[in-house]
Amino acid sequence: MSINWYGEGCFRIQAGSLDLLIDPFEAKGGLTPPRFRHNVLLETLRAAHGLESFGEQKGEEGVVRIHSAGEYDVMGLEIRGFQLVSESTDTFTKIAYVFKLEDIKFGILGHISNPLEPDTLEAFVKTDILMIPAGGSPFLPLEEAAKLIKKIEPKIVIPTFFKIPDLKRDAGDVKEFLKAVGYEATTEEKLSIKARDLSEAKTKVMILKA
Repeated sequence: MSINWYGEGCFRIQAGSLDLLIDPFEAKGGLTPPRFRHNVLLETLRAAHGLESFGEQKGEEGVVRIHSAGEYDVMGLEIRGFQLVSESTDTFTKIAYVFKLEDIKFGILGHISNPLEPDTLEAFVKTDILMIPAGGSPFLPLEEAAKLIKKIEPKIVIPTFFKIPDLKRDAGDVKEFLKAVGYEATTEEKLSIKARDLSEAKTKVMILKA
């Protein structure tokens, strides 16, 4: 399995015939949107005008799109989506996801700004790979991110939504996140991993290059 990051909350996860795209963005934010063929799209933020089409859909190009709370089983992905009720409004809905792929448990916190509710947190505990905002406002404050990581106890933490070159919006430096969480960190172009690699792993931060 390989994991690439494109900036903000956008990832590509490839495993066998699965090519998963998470939270693509538009060019107006300053970054270059990813351009690759994918067969599953996972979104953690959904505008209200699309609420009537929430759920799993198959588009014209055969892409399965998941953008709501619920349980799904798609191409070997066992997915559970949780609406972040306290953060959702009449304008948009936020979703966090847990999914399992090749015996690796992922936690995708997306655009989270507040601590997880206890019932939702329970589903994220002992996640193998956790993707969490690391640039501060308007997302999860760094001290809250540190507390959440300690509660979840993931084996790998992958920071998202921090400042990188060409990003137009204000965002914090990932170095501040590392100070807050206090874990060992490494930087890689991408993450290639198998479940057996995580058997004895302790929590560490993996910074991916966009």
